[in-house]
Amino acid sequence: MAVTAYDQSPGVSMFHGVPGLQVISSYRRRWLVKDVIAGVVLTTLLVPQGMAYAELAGLPPITGLYTSIMCLAGYAAFGPSRILVLGPDSSLGPMIAATILPLIAADGDAGRAVGRR
Repeated sequence: MAVTAYDQSPGVSMFHGVPGLQVISSYRRRWLVKDVIAGVVLTTLLVPQGMAYAELAGLPPITGLYTSIMCLAGYAAFGPSRILVLGPDSSLGPMIAATILPLIAADGDAGRAVGRR
C-alpha cells in the first residue's frame, strides 16, 4: 500500500498542501551526506547563474540571488518531488558541452573526438 503526500488519514492531515513536510517526516539519515553534496553543487551552479541572469535583465545581481534561493525554498516546501533540480539553468547545457568540447579538442575531427583514430 502506497502513502501519498496527500494522504487524508488521521494524523497526516498537516501534510495536505505541504508535501515537503511529508518528506521531512520520512527522511532517512543515510541520504544526508549525498543531499548536502548535491545542495553544495547546486548552489555553486545556481547562485552565479541567477545573479548573471538578473544582471542581463537589467536588475541588480542581488535580485537573482534572492530569486534562486526563494524558488528553491518554496519548491522544497510545496513541490511534489524530493529529487528535482530547479533554477535558472538549462539541463541541456552540460550535455551540449560534453558533446562539443571533444570536437573542439579534436579540431573538428569527429572520429578523433570519439576515440576511433
